[in-house]
Amino acid sequence: MSLSVSSIHPRPGNHELETRLLGLVDGFRQRRVVVVGDVFAEEYVHGQVSKVSGDAPVLVVDYEHTTVRPGGAGNAATQVAGLDGQARLVGILGSDDVGRRVARAFPRGVDKRRLTRLRAYHTPVRTLVMARGLQSVSQQIVRIDRHASAVDKRVVATSIEQAAGQAALDCDAVLVSDHGSGLVTAGLVTALTQQVAKRSRRLPVPVLVDSRHNPLHYHGPTICTLNESGAETALDVTIGDHPNRLERAGRAILRRTCAKAVVLTRGGKGISLFETRQRTTHFPVIRTVEVNGHTGAGDIVSATLALALAAGASFYEAARLAAYGAGLLGPTRDACALSSDELRRAVTVDLNRPL
Repeated sequence: MSLSVSSIHPRPGNHELETRLLGLVDGFRQRRVVVVGDVFAEEYVHGQVSKVSGDAPVLVVDYEHTTVRPGGAGNAATQVAGLDGQARLVGILGSDDVGRRVARAFPRGVDKRRLTRLRAYHTPVRTLVMARGLQSVSQQIVRIDRHASAVDKRVVATSIEQAAGQAALDCDAVLVSDHGSGLVTAGLVTALTQQVAKRSRRLPVPVLVDSRHNPLHYHGPTICTLNESGAETALDVTIGDHPNRLERAGRAILRRTCAKAVVLTRGGKGISLFETRQRTTHFPVIRTVEVNGHTGAGDIVSATLALALAAGASFYEAARLAAYGAGLLGPTRDACALSSDELRRAVTVDLNRPL
């Protein structure tokens, strides 16, 4: 299926569009985004493939080094900070060694004061083994998950709701990152949505839900983001390369969540934007640099959407900026956030291509 950018929105010339999008990126600076949800460690084990094992048909990787970075809501907050926003992170983190390493890995733009640190809690870890050949970039060959230890979720949920509520008092956007631990609940999202709706503010405060677990649990967010496999699981359908199935799936999620918009990330196939009373817009992954492969785009997409909407973007403009961000991702970006300068450069390069 060939997807192209189409919209019923008025399309200015490239110069006007470039000016508008770059102005929005400039508007990211110092926007306050509450990021609440599941925080875990992403541990990257790097090495080089040396041979195939003689004991089993598996690769032997010579170890080189390990990096640890924040994952889940922690990565979303890191991406907000990389794009010049201010992230107020709300979640739980263990006092174990890996939890301490995650805490140290946050950039300056992430406010960690609302992170709940639990002594008896073991920080969940996703270990990704990244291996490269002699003349290739690193590729993920396996992921190992170590889950969090059990906690009293009712007590923790109350603490998280209070911290998120305080952080949202003067925020510009709320981003909820649900990875299925049970920490994020429909009640939390409803409470935050109702709280920011009461704010007297020139621009409404957008509430975004990025659910890798079940987006249909949530009701009334400004925008819901998820990947294609998440949509297939939630609706018990297969989308594949069928435009009609994609349209029905996006519209079903839009209707059942009562969101104003839904953004569906589809890996190398691009991003699809579904809005109420608007035609669906399909954005290809807009590549302005050479990358090998494509990593999960969910966190950079949701961070870009949150900042763009906080800066006054339409859903179309926010999704287009998110498509530029997704196009800059590759397997070599496992330990850093996308920067606002990279995003500006992607916009400029794309909109100044020769015909």
